[in-house]
Amino acid sequence: ASRLPGSSLLPAGPLNEPMRSPPTGTTTSIPPKVPRLTTIGSGLQVRVLRCLDHESLVLAASTCRKFSRLVRDNRLEEQAVDRERTVAEWERLERGMKNEGFRDGLDQGYEDSLQDGFDRGYFDAAIATFGPSVLRGMVTGISLFRDMHPNILEGPALETLNSLLITIAKDSKSAVHPTLPKRRGVSLAYDDRSPASHPQRSLSPSSNPSPTAKSNHKRHVSNSNSKLRREPKAEASPGGDRARRPLEWKVVEEVM
Repeated sequence: ASRLPGSSLLPAGPLNEPMRSPPTGTTTSIPPKVPRLTTIGSGLQVRVLRCLDHESLVLAASTCRKFSRLVRDNRLEEQAVDRERTVAEWERLERGMKNEGFRDGLDQGYEDSLQDGFDRGYFDAAIATFGPSVLRGMVTGISLFRDMHPNILEGPALETLNSLLITIAKDSKSAVHPTLPKRRGVSLAYDDRSPASHPQRSLSPSSNPSPTAKSNHKRHVSNSNSKLRREPKAEASPGGDRARRPLEWKVVEEVM
């Protein structure tokens, strides 16, 4: 066999044969040396296998005979089952402690405080879910109306609707939130040239409000705080059972 130039110093043998040029322009890549499984110590393999749960351990044992032998000889499968059983028992014990604490609170007469906490959490969760849903429905409805009536909304009407969409998006975090009366409600800036109408029914906010409109906007924001009136709480009955009513809020309509 012919040798490449400069390779005459290499000893003869099949491992030192020069690499022939690949035909038709293809390239040959030498595969990297991967350490075989036998080069990893059995002690390290056992420590790794011991950290697996039962399902992963069974999967690892089915990959090669060495893993299967290590699992069998070190009884790793039984240890994994015991560990999972211990974790399940601890979680069950923790749930039992929580239930015991709740029952102890009921036995010691803390039913009112526990019920108040539950009502408050449920109320806050309902409001937090209901507010974004209403806002999303408003934006979707206005967007669909704009898409369904492209010929009607042209020129200033289209600019007004786009301005309304932008305003609703900016006021998404300040939507009507009945839990705290100090939070301001959804408010829009109205131009003085627009007809005097109910602010919730008017769809003609100016995209570039005048200074007078900004003052009207501030006055509307300050008035929105006073519009929310909370219903008085129900008084506790002598028997201890309190008549609970859902929180109600009244919005006093004003014509600007």
